[in-house]
Amino acid sequence: MIEPNSWIKIRGQFIQNKPESVLYSSETRELYNWLALEINLVIDLLTPSENNKYFNFNKKTRRYFCPSCYSGFREDYEDEQIPRLAQLIPNEPTSNTIYCLVCNESYEVLREDCTAEDCLGNVIDPDDGTCLTCGSDNFRD
Repeated sequence: MIEPNSWIKIRGQFIQNKPESVLYSSETRELYNWLALEINLVIDLLTPSENNKYFNFNKKTRRYFCPSCYSGFREDYEDEQIPRLAQLIPNEPTSNTIYCLVCNESYEVLREDCTAEDCLGNVIDPDDGTCLTCGSDNFRD
């Protein structure tokens, strides 16, 4: 039996060591993108209770772009295609940390309203001003 959250690590190692990955993809970014797309598919297929059990991921809670993963995805995908696999920890209005399933990292965020007209998000990457809800740049003059 696979322990909770270990499937992602095992799957990531498998993707990294696949012959086509070794031959055709020298960029770690592409491997993370592939893994993120697979994780997103699995999360969508599993029930909320299965997601909690296997990934400690609350399917019913708002999802955000991971600041690290998002920067790699932006080169090859439109925002609508990029999985949102980070969540606030804890899930409270004053939380200023998100955790990403893909890269297994936590990141500090700013809790400021997004400046995009149609976005109600308030989770901002402090390094570059990206709204982690919609992807718009909030630091641009």
